[in-house]
This record gives sequence, C-alpha cells and structure tokens, in this order.
Amino acid sequence: MSTAATSSDPYGITTPGTHLVQKDKVSLEDFVLIKVIGKGSYGKVMLVRYKKDNNVYAMKMLRKENVMKRNQVEHTRTERNVLETVSHPFIVNLVYAFQTPKKLYFILEYCPGGELFFHLSRAQRFSENRCRFYASEILLAIEYLHKYDIVYRDLKPENVLLDADGHVKLTDFGLSKEGIMDNSSAKSMCGTPEYLAPEILEKKGHGKAVDWYSLGALMYEMLTGLPPFYTRDREKLFERIRHGELSYPSYISPIAKNLLEQLLCRDPNKRLGSGPADAQDIKSHPFFQGVDWNAMLSRQVTPPFKPSVSTQTDVKYFDREFVDLPAINSLEYSGAPVADVGLACTTLIAVMATAAVDPGVQPLIEAYISNAEVLSKCTGVHEDPVVRLPNLKPTAASSVEGEVPQTAPQLAVGDSKKEGADQAPSLRDTIREQLYKQRELRQKLRQAGARLQELRHQNRGLCDKRTKLEKSIEASEKAMLLVKRWLEEARRDVDGARRLAGEHVDADGQIGEDDEKDIRKVIQDEKDRLEAAEGKVKELQKNIQETYRTRRALEKRNQIWAERQRQAEQDRTMVITALEMQKAKLVAVRAERLKTCEGRYHAIQNATLTSVEEWQRSAGTAPRLPASLYSHGPPPAVGESDRSKGIPTETYLDKSTTYYH
Repeated sequence: MSTAATSSDPYGITTPGTHLVQKDKVSLEDFVLIKVIGKGSYGKVMLVRYKKDNNVYAMKMLRKENVMKRNQVEHTRTERNVLETVSHPFIVNLVYAFQTPKKLYFILEYCPGGELFFHLSRAQRFSENRCRFYASEILLAIEYLHKYDIVYRDLKPENVLLDADGHVKLTDFGLSKEGIMDNSSAKSMCGTPEYLAPEILEKKGHGKAVDWYSLGALMYEMLTGLPPFYTRDREKLFERIRHGELSYPSYISPIAKNLLEQLLCRDPNKRLGSGPADAQDIKSHPFFQGVDWNAMLSRQVTPPFKPSVSTQTDVKYFDREFVDLPAINSLEYSGAPVADVGLACTTLIAVMATAAVDPGVQPLIEAYISNAEVLSKCTGVHEDPVVRLPNLKPTAASSVEGEVPQTAPQLAVGDSKKEGADQAPSLRDTIREQLYKQRELRQKLRQAGARLQELRHQNRGLCDKRTKLEKSIEASEKAMLLVKRWLEEARRDVDGARRLAGEHVDADGQIGEDDEKDIRKVIQDEKDRLEAAEGKVKELQKNIQETYRTRRALEKRNQIWAERQRQAEQDRTMVITALEMQKAKLVAVRAERLKTCEGRYHAIQNATLTSVEEWQRSAGTAPRLPASLYSHGPPPAVGESDRSKGIPTETYLDKSTTYYH
C-alpha cells in the first residue's frame, strides 16, 4: 500500500508519522515508461506517466536479487521508512511504493531540473551567492531530519535535485540512519568516499555531525569545482581526509573560508553545528548574514537558476548516457512492456513454445531477457514497446499454444510438440551465443562507464587549470595595458619634443644644421630617458622579487630561530630541573653521612672512655675526668668512698697524668 504526504503547515512541514493518508493500490500496469533518467548498481530510475491522472513521476526500481547479494535489505527498508514518514519542502516526496516478485518500486516526485552535479559540471563552479542559496535550503532539510534523529549520511551533488522552480530536493535515503541523538551512536562505515567525515574513517562512532562535514565538502566543491582533498587514489584520499592540509583558492572570501574551516573540522565535537543548537549555530555564521530563513523555508526566495523545460517529460537536464538507454523494464515478464532486443520476435515465441517441451531452454530464456536491456542499447533498436511476452514458466504445451497466438497471431507455432523439440538444440545454441555476446557488451559498458567517470574528474581538473590560466592571462593583459599607457605617454613626450623642434624651422621649411642637431639631441635625450625609465622599472621589479625572496627567507629563518629558542628554553628548563634534583640528592646523602659519622664518633668515644676507666680501676687509680667527656653523665667522685676508710684523696691524684677525650 502506498502513502502520500499532506500537511496543513504553511511551510509544507509535518511531524513524521502524522501526515500519511491511504491511497489506492497501484501496480506496474498503471504506469507508462517514458525515459531512463538514472542508473545505479542496484537498479535504475525511469520517468513514467501515471495512467489515471497523466502526471509524471520518477520510478526508482531496485532488483531484489542485487539488494540481497549486497546486503542492502536494511538500507532499502530505511529508505522507504524515511521517505514515507517525512514531509519537507526540500525533500523529495514518496507518492507510491509497491513490489513484484523480482523488484521493488518507489514512485517519487519528479524533479525536471536534474542533479546539482549536472549543473556544477557545466558551470565548473558556482558564485558565492548561488552556493549560499543551495546551502541554505540543504541546511534547512538536514535540520529537519536531525530534529527527528535522522542522519542523512549521503550528501553529495548527485543526491541534490532541482525542481521545476529551481529549488533543491534531497533524494536517496538508502544510507540514512534513524534514532541517532548524538555524535557517536552510528558505527557502520558508509557514504561516498570524497564526502566521508574523518570520524567515519576512524571507525570510532559517528552521528549528526557527519552531515555538517558533508555540507562543508559540498560547499567547497560548489565554490571550487572539486571536492576537498580530491585524488583518484582511494588510499591517498582517505589519508588526506584524516591528516592532510586543505588549500583554499584565493578567490574564496575570508568569511566563506572561515565557514568551510569550521564545517570541515576533523574533531566532530568542535565542528560547527555539533553542539545542542545543531543547525542554529551554522545559521548564525556571518556567511549566511542577510538570509531570511522563514522566506527561504516557504520557498519565497527566488532561486539563482530556474530550469527551462518545455514539457512535463523534458529530460534536457539529465545525462545523455542515461536518457539514450531503452525505456524497458527487464525481468518483469507478465504484462510488462518489453522492447524487441535484436533477436527476431518469431524466434522468441518459438523458444517459449519449446520451453514446455525442453525445460533446459527455460533458464536460458530468463537469462536472455534479463540482459535484454544491454543488448537493445548496443544493437540500436527502438525503445518503443512492441510486444508483451507471456508468462515463461514451463507449463503444459496446450497452455503455451493458447498464449502465443494472442501475442503474435501471424505466427503458426505450437502446432506440435515434436516440432518444438526438434528446434530445441539449435535454439539453445543460438541463445547461448547471444548471452556470451551480451556478457562481453555488458563488460564493455562497465569499462566505458568507469572511463567516463574518470574523464569527468579529469575534466574538472582541466577546468580548474583553465580558470587559473584565464586569471593569469587577465593579469598579463592588465600589465600590457599599463605598458601601453606608459608608451603612449612616451610617444606624446616625443611628439612634443618634435613640435618644439619644428618651431625652429624657417619659412621655406628648411632646417638649419644647428637646429637639426638640437632636434636630434632632444630626441636622443628623450630616448635615453625612456631607456633609463625602462631600466629603472626592470630594476624595481628585480628588487621587489629579491625583497620578496628575502622576506620569505627571513620568515623561514625566524621560524627556525624561534623553534631553536623554544627548544633551548626546554633544554635549559630540563637541565635546571635535573641540577635541582641532583642537589637535593647530594644534600640528603651528606646529611645521612653526617648523621652516621656522629653516631660512630659517639660510639667510639664512649667505648674509649669505658676502656680507660676499666684500665684505671684495674690499676688502682681512678682519676676524675671532666663531666663533658661522658655522654651518660659524670661518674662518682674518686676517693669519696675511700675517704670513709681513712685513705687520703691526694694519693690517688697524679698531677702529671694527661687525659684525652
């Protein structure tokens, strides 16, 4: 069942999930295929007309087989969910959605202005005013998605369409992620290489901030003609995105450069728009000063470019490589219009009749018709549907015979099973041969597509070089004009000198020898003056160049000296720190050693005194030593105990005795 968006909001914006209304069921039979307007790895996009109201839409067809093989089921489901639930003036509308056994179909709003990439390739680069207009509308669309926790993740010129009035429409939400409320919840690595944010390459988690990085990359491409860090080498590209230095052309204004630097900031937490205010921070930047956001949201601002389309089905703004493809829908056999792909229609119907007899033919038929699109393009057959193939499932011979006359009554097929069986071997060989040719042609088409993409990028580089050459030529022309003016002034001076000399001519027009010499001298003086002036100009130019080189050398030398001074200061600080640490260690060691020596000294002193006392006691003498020699206090006075025994104290003292401590 399909859905469509309605809203009572004056800007055409509704809350996701509240604007859906029920519509009638549709099928492939309800649409007429008109032109191919796009093609990708999963399918293609065709311009179709709805039979009931004759409105034109863009039909996006996805082969289920390709979606399953490439593990894109979740991305496809996300794209449908997002398109069904959002409604915004600058996001493409999903009108219908249905499926068949082989394919998925999205019926989308048709934008006749084509991709922004188409217009950028033609113009090479946009002015800042035009870039500001497109960036403002894209900013409002992303702000709306972020408000409902949807991260876009695939912003690039190919996914920005222009409607009939020149306003932008975002499309292709296959890589979008729902439920992201910060800058690190999403983990998968996806997107277009040239527009990937550094945090995606680092695989550390990403969030809403990646959309603002992609906006900065898109704005850089709109202003310069090439994405930032562009190179055809994928590894070099990723390395430059992570660590490279981005250069800005001189014609980019300082305000625009400042905005790009903040949007392309490698740190997602410091990137402009990564904070809680989200898009409001970007709106407040001086680059968007003067933008009336309410008028922009209500589509009241006049676009800088309006597509010139003559009819509803005009596809002039789409690449010829897509438009020239045949408008056929392969793999849809039952009831779908299929073009004559170069093999005679009689052969196809005969093969279908034979399929009932020889089941081995059936897989070849399916493979053949699945590749009919490529063979039709390469053989140059008309795009108009000329036959409707019946169901190719092997059934009874009678059922096949009943279907064939309805498709091509002029053919006499199905008369007998035996006749079909006789034709089976040769038909199998014919189909196999055609399939081999189709594979070769498909490979050539892939190579041609890759070469075309490479040439496009080369063309961008050449256009950039051409712009630089044009600027150089313009500067040279200005210099030539200055030289011409200077020469004209010199000629006027010479003419004045000649007129001055002509005043000395006599009445008969005769010039005397002296006058002639004077005139020649004046002319020669003027020539010398001109030559001297030219020499001074050349000398000044050389002096300017020399001064510029000297200035560059001095700046470089100053940088080197500053770096050396900084390094010397660091070394000095390290040496001072090391000396202080060494000094502290030495002081600690010295104190420890002094303490140890004092302890040893006191121990030796006490031991010596004790030995002397013992020796004296054993010798019968006990002189009294000074109290300062004892660390434990003075001993008892000698003779005090003996005085009670009647022994004179003087007999114990020898005045010639010398005591040491």
